[in-house]
Amino acid sequence: MELAEPRIMDKGPMLIARMDQPFRFGQVGGIPELWQRFAPHLNGLPGQTGAAAYGVSHDRDDEDGSCRYPAGVEVSGDEGLPQGVTVFRIPALRYAVFAHDGHVSRLSATAAAIWNRWLPDSAGEPADDPAAIERYGEGFDPTTGTGDIEAWLPLKERRG
Repeated sequence: MELAEPRIMDKGPMLIARMDQPFRFGQVGGIPELWQRFAPHLNGLPGQTGAAAYGVSHDRDDEDGSCRYPAGVEVSGDEGLPQGVTVFRIPALRYAVFAHDGHVSRLSATAAAIWNRWLPDSAGEPADDPAAIERYGEGFDPTTGTGDIEAWLPLKERRG
């Protein structure tokens, strides 16, 4: 898989209104169902600050191979959120941002290339948590599973 050089971006902090559940690495078949449950909230949560959606891998446990994965959108606060939707705070971080070209089901190949090829050759060091962020922009088409997908790798160098 071809992996273009990332752009480096400072962002945050962010509040993500989300639904989440635990997953085991390599057993992420439930993620599409999580997005289907969250889909009614994608455009219209109180305080939503844009059209992008985010998948965030966090609370990673290398011993048992698990992490939490919320599907969500950025919001300005937690007021008025519907039952079952909670807020997750991501601190201000620096990110290596990679464009993903192709179907969303191939995002794991992009992640593997980032972790196994780009990261060892870079000066970057991954942040402890969150482990990774997927961003689905306005050009993402959930029907085809393609368009405007980015993989964000949080880096340890933090900004103000």
